[in-house]
Amino acid sequence: MNGLTLTEIADALGIDKWAAEKRLRKAGVEKLTREALYPLDAVERIKNSPSPGRPKKAVTEAQKEPRKTFITES
Repeated sequence: MNGLTLTEIADALGIDKWAAEKRLRKAGVEKLTREALYPLDAVERIKNSPSPGRPKKAVTEAQKEPRKTFITES
């Protein structure tokens, strides 16, 4: 049976094994065997998937402007 292990997928994408496993689950890619052998196209299916976790907040125009600092002399 042909397939890729979790370690091979993680190495191909340059990410940790746990991140590859989470992306595979999110993409709906099932294991082929009990020993975690995934289909050969698993790397392509999760290559552009977002990393797990909360997305970053949008930056507003007010947050982009530099803060004004006031220096008082004594």
